[in-house]
Amino acid sequence: MSDSRRGEVEALAAKNPLLAGVIGLFLGPLGYVYVGSWRWAVINFFTFNYLLLGIALVPLHTVAMILGARWKLRDSGETEGDGSLWNRLGQWYGQRRL
Repeated sequence: MSDSRRGEVEALAAKNPLLAGVIGLFLGPLGYVYVGSWRWAVINFFTFNYLLLGIALVPLHTVAMILGARWKLRDSGETEGDGSLWNRLGQWYGQRRL
């Protein structure tokens, strides 16, 4: 992973998934702005919150973007983990998949 891409992924992984989900639930386009995805925010705004499907989709998508960034960092070996619940669950899930 290149240095610039790694910086973007680290910045996204540092975001709070709970906060992203709550913002996405109540203010759809701002949920995307929080995670730094202006393209999705504009699409969400101009399609009237995906014709009201965005109420359910935006929180799930923003949280998935953050967790996906964390998985990318973990899989690339860029982080060892801090022992948080998310990291322990990820390690447990990874062991169960083997």
